Amino acid sequence: ERTVAGQRDPPLRVWRVVPSRPKTAAPSWVVGQLFHEAVAAWSFPKPGFERWAEARARSCGLTDPGQLHDAVRETHKLLKRFQSHQLFQEMASAELCLHELPYSLESHGQVENGILDVLYRLQGWWHIIEFKTDEIRDESELRQVLDRNQYVDQLGRYRQAVERLIGQRPDAKLCLLNFAGHIATWSEEAQLI
Repeated sequence: ERTVAGQRDPPLRVWRVVPSRPKTAAPSWVVGQLFHEAVAAWSFPKPGFERWAEARARSCGLTDPGQLHDAVRETHKLLKRFQSHQLFQEMASAELCLHELPYSLESHGQVENGILDVLYRLQGWWHIIEFKTDEIRDESELRQVLDRNQYVDQLGRYRQAVERLIGQRPDAKLCLLNFAGHIATWSEEAQLI
């Protein structure tokens, strides 16, 4: 686990995030981390959520009150948005749903490590969901984000790994949590859904 965490980009933890000048926006990676942790625990906003989210943001290194508030608010917003999307219902009704699933495979003499955000089986078919919290305004910006961050390559590696491990080609999608203020899913086959 330590090795996988050490290879993660961005890292899972910094010792302290102190803005050089006052700003209230939390680092997006912190919001993404909080979202992933909540979904992995299948825990959504309810009484006590704010205390949990603030404590987790502090453990990521945030100290600024404005950034802490923003991290809690943004995480809450993304979780509520996800709960109202059909993907949430699909995952909730899955036969099996695995979160933050690590894997290691040998490929061309190298060991490839990865962590799948979600792998679930619904009606006998496997599905990979990779959540992305990037703020994307439109389809042209989406193409830039996909290229810049190599999300398509990442999704392809995950699909190949699951296919090798379970012997079935899974459906693989990016779940864009902040696409023009909504959720959109993207796959190579269907593009935006």
